[in-house]
Amino acid sequence: MLATQVNLSNASHLVLVNVEPQSSGKYSCEITEAAPSFHTKIATRTMNVVDLPAAAPQILDIKPFYGAEEFLEVECRSGPSLPAPKLEWLAPDYARHQAPGLISNAKTVAACTSADDERHFRRSSTVAGGENANT
Repeated sequence: MLATQVNLSNASHLVLVNVEPQSSGKYSCEITEAAPSFHTKIATRTMNVVDLPAAAPQILDIKPFYGAEEFLEVECRSGPSLPAPKLEWLAPDYARHQAPGLISNAKTVAACTSADDERHFRRSSTVAGGENANT
């Protein structure tokens, strides 16, 4: 639960603890002049809280060796994250491949999956010369 660290906060500094993605939003600082004018000015800024994956991405279903005409299908998976992670395939002597909408000049199918939390799941795959399939 979001809370103010009172012993570290003062009139000009706010220290928050237990910050979560739900803590994202607009935060304001208000300054009021003393009597007799009592003019008030407010400054507002947006704070975004990110939640990075706890571990590095994983490549699943890859063998150490493949034959020249062998079919390759691998999956890249990232843990929960906010915002959703951007997953890229990097292969020697080939262009970079990004998900969603992977494009490959090789005779392979590559799948990349990312889950930004339990409710959101994105999968993208492409067969060279074929159509993209995003679910």
